Amino acid sequence: MEEKLGFAYKYPFSEEAKEIIKALPSQGFEEKYALSALERINEDLGKKPEFVPTSYSPLMLSRVVSYVYARLIVSATQNNYVVKMFAKGEAERSAKALTLSPEDIPHLAKELSVELEASGDSYFMGVFSFLKIAKGAEGLKLYSMPLKSGNVVLNKEQAILLLKSAMEDAILQGLPIPKDKLPQEVFGYVKGVAISEKPLITNAKASGKYAWIEKLLQTPIPDVRHRSVNLILAPYLVNVKGLSEEEAANIIIGYIEKCKLLNPNTKVTDSYIRYQCKYAKEHGLRPLSLERAKELFKGILDLSEFS
Repeated sequence: MEEKLGFAYKYPFSEEAKEIIKALPSQGFEEKYALSALERINEDLGKKPEFVPTSYSPLMLSRVVSYVYARLIVSATQNNYVVKMFAKGEAERSAKALTLSPEDIPHLAKELSVELEASGDSYFMGVFSFLKIAKGAEGLKLYSMPLKSGNVVLNKEQAILLLKSAMEDAILQGLPIPKDKLPQEVFGYVKGVAISEKPLITNAKASGKYAWIEKLLQTPIPDVRHRSVNLILAPYLVNVKGLSEEEAANIIIGYIEKCKLLNPNTKVTDSYIRYQCKYAKEHGLRPLSLERAKELFKGILDLSEFS
């Protein structure tokens, strides 16, 4: 049991962790786990996830349970960006644990359905399987990887990096949990989630007829980003907020980077953003009204809550 708990502590999405959770007596919703969950969520959002080795069973168990609570809380935020950053942070934390325990690589790979074969200090996997999991991540570009007998050859660090990507996918499974499936107690903790340490517009005042655009700038979207830039964001920032073309472009570029966490496939380039800011300024364009924007985002984002 102690060995299983040690593994679950490092990889709280694992089958071992699920077995431990199932075996616990039902205690109802406990505040201590919710507070611990908020702490780990905010570490994930702040890009500061850390793994602290320990052999203290109560602490390990608390962290395993708090992971479950964290899944509930990030789901309650109804914010896909929070969900994505939570998954990235948790995968990063577990990758740090894996770096300290590389002997876990074969077992973890099997649990994640990653066809990774070990041979000495090297690991091998098929090209197509590699591409599916690696997703072109930095340090895992196929053109820079050695090949042998049709397989990609990875060293220990690259194998961990690959498994981090697979762990993120595993953590995202089932997220976000539907709102009607969440315990009511969890919604009281949403306000403790630090969605953004630094708002995209530090001098923004979310008031008046354009308050919804300020909220949009804090809410990444997976689609219609081209039209969001030229019909809403560029006109708003340069002609309503009165920012310079450069200031406006930098804000939009930062926003699009956050959007890429939801869907990396976009043709919105920095040059396109700068052009739209310049065009909006020269032609005195005004942003879409909220009502017209609701039509634009139909099926993608519900702006009714932004007004």
